[in-house]
Amino acid sequence: MSNTGDGTNRLSKDSYKQIVYNQNIVINSYDLAQNYPNPFNPSTVIKYQLPEQGFVTLKIYDILGREVKTLVNEFKSKGRYSINFNAGNLASGVY
Repeated sequence: MSNTGDGTNRLSKDSYKQIVYNQNIVINSYDLAQNYPNPFNPSTVIKYQLPEQGFVTLKIYDILGREVKTLVNEFKSKGRYSINFNAGNLASGVY
């Protein structure tokens, strides 16, 4: 997420690390859509699709690599999902 200078934030697909299924397998064939709206202030919707069931972890990191928010950390069935990310309690900047 980056501050656009007008009080809004921009979150890019590159801000995400990865979606992890179980503790031993990293799945690289997931679909993570661009968040909408982008830029946003203070919340945005992130959509993703899983090709199979498994454990999913979706986290937001700041520019220094520190974890600032965990959006998903649970077992999910195969399918499409959307999650609201509210950054209202985070400082403006790049995430």
